[in-house]
Amino acid sequence: MYKKLTFPIFLEFIEIKTKITWFFPMITALLWALYSNHPINGINTLLFIIASFLVDMSTTAVNNVVDYKTALDEDYKFSHNLIGKYQLDANLLTKIIFLILSLASLLSLILLFRTDWLLFPFGAACFIIAIFYTYGPIPISRFPLGEVFSGLTEGFGIFFLTLYIQDPSLYAQSFWNPNQIAILIQPQGVITAILLSIPFVALTANIMLANNICDLEQDINNRRFTLVYYLGRDLSLKLFQVIAVVPWLMLILYPLFGYLHYITLIGLLGFPIALKSMTTFVSKPEKQTTFIESIKSYVLFALVYLLILVN
Repeated sequence: MYKKLTFPIFLEFIEIKTKITWFFPMITALLWALYSNHPINGINTLLFIIASFLVDMSTTAVNNVVDYKTALDEDYKFSHNLIGKYQLDANLLTKIIFLILSLASLLSLILLFRTDWLLFPFGAACFIIAIFYTYGPIPISRFPLGEVFSGLTEGFGIFFLTLYIQDPSLYAQSFWNPNQIAILIQPQGVITAILLSIPFVALTANIMLANNICDLEQDINNRRFTLVYYLGRDLSLKLFQVIAVVPWLMLILYPLFGYLHYITLIGLLGFPIALKSMTTFVSKPEKQTTFIESIKSYVLFALVYLLILVN
C-alpha cells in the first residue's frame, strides 16, 4: 500500500536544497550582464528560469527513481532512498516527471523561437546530459564522469545560457537564406562566459565529488563505479582540496584580466572560512555530518561573487 505524496516529501524528493547549483550560476550571470552593461530580456529570462528549474527538478527526480528501481542494496532501497523510505508509488512519480519534462520542453521551444535556433544544440546538450546522468543503459552517474558532466552542465551550461538568451548576437548567431546557412561566433563573448563560469564548474563538481566520497561503499554495493572508486578515497580527498581552491584563484585572476575591478580582491577575506570548511570535510568525510561543508563552501563563494558584482 503506497503512502500519499505530500508537498514536503515532494520537495525532499526533488532535493530542493541542492538547487543552489542551478540558482547561483543563473543569478550571477544576470548580475554580470548588468555589471557589463549588457541588455536584459525580461520575458526570455522568465521563460528560462522556469524551464531550467523544471529540468533540474526532473533530473533529481529521475535520479531517485532510477536508483530505487536498480538498487541492489536492500538497506539503501528501503531506508535511504526516498521512494522506499516513504513507500511512494514509483509509477506515479514517473508520470509526474514526464509531465514536468513536457512543460519544460514546451517553454524551451517558445524560448527557442524568441532567440536563435543555435539555442537548440546548446540547450539540448545540457538537457541530454541531465536526463542520461542516471537514465539509460549506461548512466553517466555510474561511471567516473559525474563530476565532469555535472560541473559543465550546471556550472557552465546554466551560466552561458542565461547570458545567451539575453542577446545571442553577443555570443553566437545564425543567418539563413535560400542558398546557405551561416553561423557567426563571437569568441570574446564565449571565452568570457567560460572563464567567469569556472568557479561554478569547480564548486558543482566538488559537491558531486564530496557526495561520491561519502557514498563510496554504498555505491560499490549498488554497482556504481564513480571516480572515487578508481582514485581511492585518499586521492579523491586530495583532488577535492585542489578543486576547492580553484574558485578563489579565479577571484585573483579576474582583476588581472580586466573582467572585474581590483576591489574584487577583498573577497579573498572569505577564503580562510572556505579553507576551514574544506578541512572539516577532509578530516572526517561523512554524509550525515560533514558533507554539508561542500555546500557551505559553494554558497560562501557564490555570495562573495554576487556581492562583488552588485558593488
